[in-house]
Amino acid sequence: MLDPICDADLSPEQYDYRPGPNAQQAVVKVEETVFRCSKAIRKS
Repeated sequence: MLDPICDADLSPEQYDYRPGPNAQQAVVKVEETVFRCSKAIRKS
C-alpha cells in the first residue's frame, strides 16, 4: 500500500528501494551512463 506513495518521491536512480529493479540493472545503468558521458566528452 505504501509503495505507490513512497515510489513517487524516489528518483529513477534509486533502484534499491523499488521492487523489481535489482543491483545488476543498476550496474548496467551506470555503465551506460558512463559510456554515454565519455562519448560526449570525446566529441567536445
